[in-house]
Amino acid sequence: MNILGLGIPELLVVGVLALIFIGPEKLPGVIRDLMGFYRQIRSLGNEWRDQVEREIGADIRSLTQDVNQGLEAFGRSIEAEIQAVDEEIKDAQAAATEPLPPSRPEEFPELPAAEKADDDEDDRPKSIDYLPGG
Repeated sequence: MNILGLGIPELLVVGVLALIFIGPEKLPGVIRDLMGFYRQIRSLGNEWRDQVEREIGADIRSLTQDVNQGLEAFGRSIEAEIQAVDEEIKDAQAAATEPLPPSRPEEFPELPAAEKADDDEDDRPKSIDYLPGG
């Protein structure tokens, strides 16, 4: 048992000192007055706590409601983004499974082969490198 940080031995010492200094005739009246004072202090504390809970409670409830609404809106936007990405992935997968177009389309004509000039005296292959004096 611990009242106001005092154990049983300390309370006995306080009781004996009160009996000595106040006297046995006035001690019950003093205890009654102290208990009444304690009840008043406790009642004021409870009233103050209830008032603070009412004042702050309304603010906390509205703040909590605003935060919850914001989180729900954020969650909906994230879900929409996830669905959009999912659709893009499905479209990319569908495009990847389609057959590829031919590597050489038919509309490109064949280029004519280069004709050999008669004025060339040597049959050496021509180099595309530039050689000075040659």
